Amino acid sequence: MTYTEGVYSTISFKILTNLNNLEKVNSQELADLAFTTQSTISKFVRKIGFNDFQEFKQKLLHYRDKKLTHKKRLIDNKLISEKINIFTENINNKQMKKFAELIQSSNQIIINAAGGALRSIREFYTILKRLGYPIYLPEEFSNRYALALRSDEKTLVICISNSLNTTETLIPTILAMNNDSKVVYFSSQSNPNFELESSKIKINIKEFLKTSDNVDSLLFGLCINVYFALLANLI
Repeated sequence: MTYTEGVYSTISFKILTNLNNLEKVNSQELADLAFTTQSTISKFVRKIGFNDFQEFKQKLLHYRDKKLTHKKRLIDNKLISEKINIFTENINNKQMKKFAELIQSSNQIIINAAGGALRSIREFYTILKRLGYPIYLPEEFSNRYALALRSDEKTLVICISNSLNTTETLIPTILAMNNDSKVVYFSSQSNPNFELESSKIKINIKEFLKTSDNVDSLLFGLCINVYFALLANLI
């Protein structure tokens, strides 16, 4: 190895060992770390195809951040996959069968959901609609309220809400409960308004996830997809 190759090797090593803090390093600081001169740093970056150290540094930072983002995404995906497996393994099958029976015996089914939950439950709604069930998925509060006013003891209301305190789904559901409608809630929280006899089934997904941590919207949406896909197979 020539002297120049040795110096370039040292520069490369110092760049790699300082990659996490590279945004704070300028060409003079790198030269000091590699026991060389700023001129040698300039020759090094030109040799590998860059006009100056700043251009080389920006390219490295872009590559580093892209790799870190990809790595974080892989870690997050793995964690979510593990949580979904735990959720699926701990689903209460007896409770799910009772849920299916309620659907089959109801004269009217109303799904109260909003935001991401509304999007996640749409496929289940479509499946039951195609099977001929009298099911409704109102997208506006006014429609939820109107359906709640016409509900009765033969109505099943499925309330899907991560927080279980969203007024646009909570108010129509409670109104239907006051009309003696049966209610099933699917949430990661509990709410005293649902601790009544008309709440036939209370599904708190934290019990299936075996966690006390807050459930974010992404995981909640995936749990909706998994649970209601399994439920559809029983109907």
